Amino acid sequence: MIDFVVNENDKGRGLYAKIKFSRGTRVLILEGNYLPYPTKTSIQIGKKHIESWEGGHINHHCDPNTEIKIHKNFIGTCSSSL
Repeated sequence: MIDFVVNENDKGRGLYAKIKFSRGTRVLILEGNYLPYPTKTSIQIGKKHIESWEGGHINHHCDPNTEIKIHKNFIGTCSSSL
């Protein structure tokens, strides 16, 4: 995960890209444990929750520049910015 850094500001910690990604580029693949219940750092995918280090640092934004894509073999984020 060398393309990312966890920074902290007045809103807390977050995962930030260190480089620009082209639109549609797979940014990262979330790997972790699936749980039947939410945690403070899990991401809900359908009825399950994935607990991963990277996912725990992805922040919500009302105008996001990435989107979560669900595939049968992985869950990942893709750049939606230009």
